[in-house]
Amino acid sequence: MPYQPPGVWEDLSFGKNRYFQSQGDDLHRRSLYTFWRRSMAPTSFFDVPARQVCALKPQRTSTPLQALTMLNDTTFVEAARVWATSLMLVKQDDDARLSEAFRAATTRLPEPREAAAMKAMLIKAQAHFSSREGEARQLIRTGDVPVNEKLNAVEQAAWTTVCLMILNLDETLNK
Repeated sequence: MPYQPPGVWEDLSFGKNRYFQSQGDDLHRRSLYTFWRRSMAPTSFFDVPARQVCALKPQRTSTPLQALTMLNDTTFVEAARVWATSLMLVKQDDDARLSEAFRAATTRLPEPREAAAMKAMLIKAQAHFSSREGEARQLIRTGDVPVNEKLNAVEQAAWTTVCLMILNLDETLNK
């Protein structure tokens, strides 16, 4: 039972059903094991067919709601933060981190224009969070996975932003 907005089930069931988020390892299980009600699919499942009928092929979707969810939902922000932290612990060089992150998501190395775009995003995020350390700390506290306090909060937030961008590439989501 992954992260869900508060009150989702209560509103649809007139207060009869409550949602209890999983804790620990159960919170971070594959979506195959996600519990959902017939009337309320998890917010990260887009264009799912009705559960009363058999669907042979899933629909591909690309909606503004999906983009907003992928960039803001606790599940994805936390995943990007944990990924960013692991990159920061393994690689010291920004270019090596960017290359490794892109390769891990797309199974290929970035082209020069892609590397330049990621580098520009990193620099922009570093500049943004360096003057807003409170926002950086708020971003990296998203989710239940503990924050690595030994790493710089501004750098963690900047790298989280870059990892979120990579997770939201069409190539990452649909290919």
